[in-house]
Amino acid sequence: MVELLVLYLHLLAALYAFTKRWQEEGVGAGLLAAAFIGFIFVLIWTLTGALASAVIRSPMVTPWLSRDAVGLLLPLPLEAFLFAHFFLRRPPEHRGCLSAHENHSP
Repeated sequence: MVELLVLYLHLLAALYAFTKRWQEEGVGAGLLAAAFIGFIFVLIWTLTGALASAVIRSPMVTPWLSRDAVGLLLPLPLEAFLFAHFFLRRPPEHRGCLSAHENHSP
């Protein structure tokens, strides 16, 4: 059950990232953002799943928490930080050269 909730969280995050990038930059950027979420999910889950298997011998920790669920829950804080950093923050405002439309008074 926990595994399914974590999977749905990642699907929602990928959908949000795709939609946000698609609206801002186009379909290609949206697909790249969703692929980034999927890549991070698979990569980190592989590493923490192996770590959980090495540390926890029993396949079921509790009736509702399995060894695989522990492997999925371990990286959630890191993934939440990465998601907030890449997809929830606003882009910095451009403070470049003055535009031609601005009025200059000597």
